[in-house]
Amino acid sequence: MIMLSTGDPSTLRSYKKYAELCGDEAIAFIQNKINESPNGEDEEVLANENQMIALLSSMMSENVKRRRYIEWKIKDGLKPTHAEEHMRNLMLKSQKTYQRSTHEK
Repeated sequence: MIMLSTGDPSTLRSYKKYAELCGDEAIAFIQNKINESPNGEDEEVLANENQMIALLSSMMSENVKRRRYIEWKIKDGLKPTHAEEHMRNLMLKSQKTYQRSTHEK
């Protein structure tokens, strides 16, 4: 079994965790692979880890990318601009609203 740099096995289950950081399109992509696989989430992924990360990252929406950029900036001790902070708050609010609406169904 190939191991990822995180120490996790290179399986669809492990990449599903990465996909959750990248948004709905990446999650749907991995879930589709899980559904197609006879081994489900335990299917080994033979692709290079860097290629998989690049693929999943390319599916990240622009809003998620902007929010992550602002969060990284804050984490590094840099002060976001007023516009960046406002955008981050709006995106977080819309994400919470989306999560509530999907859990109510």
